Amino acid sequence: MKVENHKCYNAKAKINVDPTHMLGRVLQVTEPFIKHATELHPDIESKYIQALMKRIADDVGDIEVNLPFLNIEEASKDLTVLKKHEELRKLITLLVTKYWDLSETTPIKDGKVDIYNLNYTKSYIRLSYYRVKSLVDVLGDEKGIKLYKDILKLIVDDEVKNADYKRKTQRESGEKAIKGWTETGLGDFTSCFFDDYKVLFRFDKCVIHEALKDFNDPDHAYIASCYRGDVQGGHPGKFWMMRRTQTLHHEKFCDEMYWYDDVHPNAEQPTLEFTRNLGK
Repeated sequence: MKVENHKCYNAKAKINVDPTHMLGRVLQVTEPFIKHATELHPDIESKYIQALMKRIADDVGDIEVNLPFLNIEEASKDLTVLKKHEELRKLITLLVTKYWDLSETTPIKDGKVDIYNLNYTKSYIRLSYYRVKSLVDVLGDEKGIKLYKDILKLIVDDEVKNADYKRKTQRESGEKAIKGWTETGLGDFTSCFFDDYKVLFRFDKCVIHEALKDFNDPDHAYIASCYRGDVQGGHPGKFWMMRRTQTLHHEKFCDEMYWYDDVHPNAEQPTLEFTRNLGK
């Protein structure tokens, strides 16, 4: 068993991204939520769009963003659903660019710019939060959350079906993740490799939680962020599994375990006491 502490949270850590590509990804991620919401609840589309627009409009206010290096038409070229909802597309673009916090004079090299990772995370995860809250606005908490979960399951089903997963050991995958998390200042965390096929992470601070905590709404923040990983981590179409019993949205730390079920069938989660004391 190998245990290491990684104290690397850095709100000012920068990532180098293509802004046009990243805006396109955020827009494309929104499309299936609207599509599946309409399929599962045919009378909801107009109300959901209006609720989502109001949530975003309240956030962006009357700001105007003009970034000459951002090609909005290129970012929008593969859209289908949002082509029918031009005003929503414009609002999402404003929301994303607001949180990027860039200016007309931001240096660009080879089509890429530097963005603080916390700002970048806010730009997409707060939109996810508004997608959740808009369903709740329209349907109420219980029905809204259920519909969101049903939509997310359909999205993850499609992702798993179309993915080409390459089998690596959890040690390989985990060490690669640690390198990326350290470079981008993702969080303060402790890693515990039990062997090549099972690893536990305790997160004491995480950029996802930091990007949403000011809403003071842990239940909806969790659904908007970490719940997707829970659906992916337990999907039967994959050869690796992931489980956590708590997150930073509700508790002092997150316990996130990855394992291969063919090596560790129905692996038990370490106790919270064990996880709490890792590396101490």
